[in-house]
Amino acid sequence: MKFVCSLIFIWLSSLTIFANDKVLIDYSVADSLKVVNLLEAVKSIGSDEPLPVFFGKQFLGVPYVSSTLEIGDYERLVVNLHQLDCTTFVENVTALSICVRENYSSFSDYCKILKKLRYWGGEIKNYTSRLHYFSWWGLDNQKKGFITEVSCGDSMFSATQVLSVDYMTKNPHLYKHLSSNAFYRDSIRNYENLYNGLKFSFLPKNRLKNSKDIISKIRSGDIIAIVTNKKGLDISHVGIAIWIKGKLHLMHASSLKKKVIIDDLTLHDYSMKQKSNLGIRVFRIVGF
Repeated sequence: MKFVCSLIFIWLSSLTIFANDKVLIDYSVADSLKVVNLLEAVKSIGSDEPLPVFFGKQFLGVPYVSSTLEIGDYERLVVNLHQLDCTTFVENVTALSICVRENYSSFSDYCKILKKLRYWGGEIKNYTSRLHYFSWWGLDNQKKGFITEVSCGDSMFSATQVLSVDYMTKNPHLYKHLSSNAFYRDSIRNYENLYNGLKFSFLPKNRLKNSKDIISKIRSGDIIAIVTNKKGLDISHVGIAIWIKGKLHLMHASSLKKKVIIDDLTLHDYSMKQKSNLGIRVFRIVGF
């Protein structure tokens, strides 16, 4: 009986339901405590650096793990702070920062913000409700008032990306929920077709070389989205900007280093090493 009770406790610790909106949550007790402790810590110790940088640093060393959101057969809000990919790292940093801005301190509040960030209109219906391409994430979260795109109207952001994404529907075998569900594939394809053709300005990577030119444009704590020329994709990687000794670096969940790091390379040198990287789009969390 003791063993059975222990199993029940573990199960209840990893799944719950918000009574107000019936959203299924997958989380660990450790991660829920970490959220609350981080929100309390920033109040008690304060921070001289931008909050997105402060929160980003709390994840340094956390293992890089892909596909952590692909749990079970039905879409639910996954909260996982002990395994991160580049997007979930940015999402968690953004959600924590918004919680502080809104004076939220509970795990429940954090989950509500995370849900709004991750899904079209902030609503979970099924797998296709998720903002799968980062350009979609940027568009929808600007509508919600969570972020702004820094490049708008700035002449330094001189290059243009014409959105043309179809990687998911061209490679459904790579996605658990698309490989066996024609309805989901059609739904994602409809989203792709709806937004393809939109144009976005971005900063060419060669312009990153002169830090003096961009230090007034990009702040520590901004979200950096790396524009790619890989067929069917829009953004290949995301992270948080951080200025170190007058040089711009990227704090990110690195698939190469297998953990969250502040890259030793400047963002310019990092980008120049990646031939598929064309430049960057920059987003700022409102209030920071």
